[in-house]
Amino acid sequence: MLKATLALPFVVALGSCTQNNGTNPTTASTIYYQDLLVIYDKESKTTNATAMFRTNNATGYIHQLRESETLNINKSLAPFDPTNRTYYWTTNKLVDVDFVFTKNSGYQFLNEINVSDTTSVSFPTVFPNSINRTSGMTVDWDGPALDTNEMLLLVVNDEVHLPVEKPLVNNRWIFTSNDLNNLTPGDNVKIRLEMIRTLPIQASDSNGSGRRRVVVRTTRTISLL
Repeated sequence: MLKATLALPFVVALGSCTQNNGTNPTTASTIYYQDLLVIYDKESKTTNATAMFRTNNATGYIHQLRESETLNINKSLAPFDPTNRTYYWTTNKLVDVDFVFTKNSGYQFLNEINVSDTTSVSFPTVFPNSINRTSGMTVDWDGPALDTNEMLLLVVNDEVHLPVEKPLVNNRWIFTSNDLNNLTPGDNVKIRLEMIRTLPIQASDSNGSGRRRVVVRTTRTISLL
């Protein structure tokens, strides 16, 4: 279903529009780029969905929807997070997700991200039990080759400092001592492996386009030397 006329009245207002620089308010004719994301966490068995709306394209201003516009995620009105400027929804199980964006014109745009859209991911067979902050860490990927729409990230997070993430390059991740110098030796760190797939939007707002991203995340804990 690409577009459908709204059959029920709006019942909840999302508030006035906001923008990322205060100079580009939305109007009734604003065309939105839809940036949709679902993260499936293998360990916690949770599904986290977010949506961001930009003007016209992927580099446009980020907006909160107008008062007469709504986003429902799995039939629930999605709240707006003003800090991250996203609409969000979460549940404690792995489920398919549908995003229904309703414009003030009454048109609806349905996009879906399903568990079946994911690619299974596991840590490499050979993986260190610890990281030496002085010498860094190199990890080789022994899994299947990535498709052109896939990215594989390895993230080091001590839950105190900003996470350090590296994309897979030539089947290898390399963390240098400079990458790790803010971490505290003796602490355990969480290593997160994330497979990110980017899919085309299914129902776009005119020529606003958009993207759907689905992430599968798995985590393990190792020590930092």
